[in-house]
Amino acid sequence: MRLSACIIKEELEGKLIGFIEGDGFKKPLLSKVRMYQGEHSLEAGYLYIGSKETLEQMPELKKGSCLLYTGRLEELSLSEASRKGTVLAAARQGTEAYLNRIMEIFEKYNAWEEKLQSCVNKRKCIQSMIDACRGIFENPLFLCDQNYRFLAITGLESEEQDTDTVSQDVMCSFRFEKEFQKLWRSSSAFLYQSKFLPYRNLSYRVRCEGNYTLGLNLQESRVPFRDSDRFLLEYLGEYICLYYDQNYMQLRQNQEEKTAVLIRMITGIETHRESLQHVMDSLQWEEDHSYQVYCLKITELEKKYRFVGSQCTQVEHVFQYAYALEYEDCLVTIVNQTLLGSHRDSAEEQLRIFIRENYLKTGKGRAAKGIRNIRTSYLQAMAALEAGEKKDPTKWYYVFDEYSLDYMIYNCTGSLSPKELVPEGLLRMKEYDRQNQTFYLQTLETYYREKCNTSRAAEVLFIHRTTFLERLRRIRRFLCMDLDDPKNRIYLILSMEVLKNDN
Repeated sequence: MRLSACIIKEELEGKLIGFIEGDGFKKPLLSKVRMYQGEHSLEAGYLYIGSKETLEQMPELKKGSCLLYTGRLEELSLSEASRKGTVLAAARQGTEAYLNRIMEIFEKYNAWEEKLQSCVNKRKCIQSMIDACRGIFENPLFLCDQNYRFLAITGLESEEQDTDTVSQDVMCSFRFEKEFQKLWRSSSAFLYQSKFLPYRNLSYRVRCEGNYTLGLNLQESRVPFRDSDRFLLEYLGEYICLYYDQNYMQLRQNQEEKTAVLIRMITGIETHRESLQHVMDSLQWEEDHSYQVYCLKITELEKKYRFVGSQCTQVEHVFQYAYALEYEDCLVTIVNQTLLGSHRDSAEEQLRIFIRENYLKTGKGRAAKGIRNIRTSYLQAMAALEAGEKKDPTKWYYVFDEYSLDYMIYNCTGSLSPKELVPEGLLRMKEYDRQNQTFYLQTLETYYREKCNTSRAAEVLFIHRTTFLERLRRIRRFLCMDLDDPKNRIYLILSMEVLKNDN
């Protein structure tokens, strides 16, 4: 990879004591490094390292050349002819040490270029290209499409994501700022100060053969921008463009195939074994692994501003071994619990934070053994979401095991509402409690909770056992039922649950 003298200067920060900026200072012209050996002129494209001992007279610096001098600038006799190139003056140190450091700089950027090319050749996800920029950019980086939907963000490859990356709602607000619209018209990177953020953005449009127009953005939230950031951002943009130009159709087909096959699995439609195996191979999953389904309810607002694709990406990175897709009104996430292993609890906690910050109500099914059983987990997640929203509308997270009884009550009554199946005596007793400030319903519930142990139930209610027995006598008069009959017990317990949900 060719580097600019500007990049070399920034990488040697702390060692330089002066510099003279020559023609092509910010252009990527330097590709090789040499020790100065008395040449009369320094050729473009080369970085020469010299010292007071080797520089008996000042050579001519051609445009696009660079001289790293170990000494003070005042020691050099710089003529007009010698000022076409860049001169960097460094603290006195052995030239061999500087040669090694320059070689390390070239190797660093060459390795970056190789990683980007590997992402293109191996058709890795676009997030991998942003991940490869660690150590190149010191500020957070993100890629979005023209709908202001995140495609990749700095920090998703690590467990601790960057806390200063721009959020999706702020990203969406950019669409209303006229200044930011320059991004989609500009052919080069430009600086932009948002009204919504306390720092500047360096933005660059990536146009990919008309199929995609993407926004590549670097935000100045950690350290001030460097002069080289503009060139490096545009250089990254070229590889992102190459990535989409070469892989666009294949990426789209792969994504559509995975989504179609998994939707068939959760809806119970027969799936060809070859198609399923192809999807499993692409995800690096095994058919006999354990899977768990989460259903995140999406709103019309998310659909309108096309947040769902971004949310799929973020949920997949929360769980690492997951695939998220949009189906009906939910973001359905299939998690490979076998591969997730010991990270389940931490991933679950991160998901809770994600759904709270994005206002997404979520149902969680049980783990299912084998990919062909994920329909059961999906139906359980949807059942938990349905019952949870009815019973606890102020909550955001519903686990099937905690709401299975409520779902059963809501859905086992046919054309009648659950309340219409409750014993009339129980309804009269509830109304009597309300009018007279009595506690017969609470007494009956406590009696059953304490397994019909009258002494223990009386202790829980802080009343005398005789008082408790008198309450039971009156409850039997209200209900006209044998409280200890097994069938009546089940009937009354379920009925009291119905009355709770009715509140």
